[in-house]
Amino acid sequence: MIRIRLKRCGIKQQTRIIYGAIVNFLELGAQPIETVHGIFLKAKIYRFKRALEFKKRGDKSCIYV
Repeated sequence: MIRIRLKRCGIKQQTRIIYGAIVNFLELGAQPIETVHGIFLKAKIYRFKRALEFKKRGDKSCIYV
């Protein structure tokens, strides 16, 4: 199983989140560790992922980002 973990880089509180790469790894079955899961919740990654799923299906009624 692939686990998504943190990597130290840059100045404190300046870490960039690359939404597209994260969503790709989640679609491949990667599981975030607990700390990263909390960061994803704050950054609304799961809403972004869900919006992309609706967009792929062509459903325009429930897109929340």
